[in-house]
Amino acid sequence: MRLTKYLLTEVQINSNIIPTQEMIDFYEKRTKDHIKRVQNNLKKYMSVVKEGYDKSKLSNRIQSHDKSKYSDEEYIPYVWLSWQKKEENEGRKFPVHPDVGKIVDKAWTHHKSSNSHHPEYHSNSKKMSNEDLIEMVCDWAAMSQEFKNSLKLWIHKHATRREFTDEQIELINSVGDIVE
Repeated sequence: MRLTKYLLTEVQINSNIIPTQEMIDFYEKRTKDHIKRVQNNLKKYMSVVKEGYDKSKLSNRIQSHDKSKYSDEEYIPYVWLSWQKKEENEGRKFPVHPDVGKIVDKAWTHHKSSNSHHPEYHSNSKKMSNEDLIEMVCDWAAMSQEFKNSLKLWIHKHATRREFTDEQIELINSVGDIVE
C-alpha cells in the first residue's frame, strides 16, 4: 500500500494509521470534483478570452491539473488532509497521528514543487507565466466554489501574500472576474 512509503515500521502501519475506505472514497470524490471545477473554470476563461496566453499550454493544463495528487508522494497524505478538513468544516475535532502530520507536510511540499500553478513552485512569483497565473486563479475559484465563499476575498487573501507585479495582479483580478 502507498502508505508504507511514508511510515518506517510495521508497528506504525498496524497502529491504525491507514485511512479507512470511507476516507479514501471521500478524497476520491472531492479531488475529482475539485479538478472538474478547475477544468470548467479554465474552459470558461478560454471561451471568453482568446489571447494573452498559449492556448495549447492552457489546454494541456485542463487535462493535467493536480495529477500529482494521485502520485505515491501525495495520495495517502492528501486522503488524511481532506478528511481532517472535512471534519473541521463540520465542526468536529479530528486528532491526527504525528506521523500523519509529517507525511502531509511532505506531500504539500511535493505538490507545490510539482505544479507550476503554485507560486511556491517558482523561485519568485514574478516568474509565473500567464498560464500559471490563469490556472492558479481557476484553482482558487474552484476552492471558493467548494466552500461557497467569495473568490475576490480569496484572491485578496492569497495574492497579497505574494510579490506579484502590477500586470500579474491585473491578470489575476481579470481572471477572477470571469470565472467567479
